[in-house]
Amino acid sequence: MISVAVIDDDARYVATIRDYLTRYGEEAGVRFRIDGFADGEDIVERYGAGYDIVLMDVEMRSMDGMTAARRIRDVDSAVIIIFITNMAQYAIKGYQVDALDYVLKPISYFAFCQTIAKAVRRLSERRTDGGGRHLVINSRGNVSRVPLASVMWIDSKGHRVAYHTANGVFESTVSSMKELEEQLKDDDFYRCANSCLVNLAYVRSIQGSTVTVGGNTLEISRARRAGFVAALTSYAGRMV
Repeated sequence: MISVAVIDDDARYVATIRDYLTRYGEEAGVRFRIDGFADGEDIVERYGAGYDIVLMDVEMRSMDGMTAARRIRDVDSAVIIIFITNMAQYAIKGYQVDALDYVLKPISYFAFCQTIAKAVRRLSERRTDGGGRHLVINSRGNVSRVPLASVMWIDSKGHRVAYHTANGVFESTVSSMKELEEQLKDDDFYRCANSCLVNLAYVRSIQGSTVTVGGNTLEISRARRAGFVAALTSYAGRMV
């Protein structure tokens, strides 16, 4: 699953890009999760979901694409940025924020596919090299970029969310468990309890009401045990 943000103050272009991504995905066998935004301010205010690709108009009413891209780069150095513009000279400035490419309006499906294919290849190369997806974790003014593959489990207590990784624990007071479950539902994370979300890749065994995750023992709630075991069984079958 590739997570994409589309930012354009013209709703028609947001709809067109959604359609093009869906069509390309069907043709290339790629799955996209697409979020649309009407202005640069909207994505900057909400940024932190760890998008793989950002497709952004250069000229918008409140915050232009270049300013928004700089703000995004402050917290995310790896996201692929592609500008959408009706004037090629604007896209040249994209090198200042390490943009991958630009798409000219009106958007041609053929040209769009070439650019998206380039972005998909870049993501594939990163994942082959061990880069993979990352989570952007905001905690008390500090921002950490954590490889998703290194997260063993996530638990919550009150307003605190803790990401337990092979390299330590990262805490946040921003995300909720419900939001994280929705965000990671296609990445083999499953709840073993209301307050605990487990990366199934790190499960070593289940014994009674407990699960061993990366050498740690976690409780499985009675209400979630059957679903958790079924999810683990399905995951193990796909890994064979």
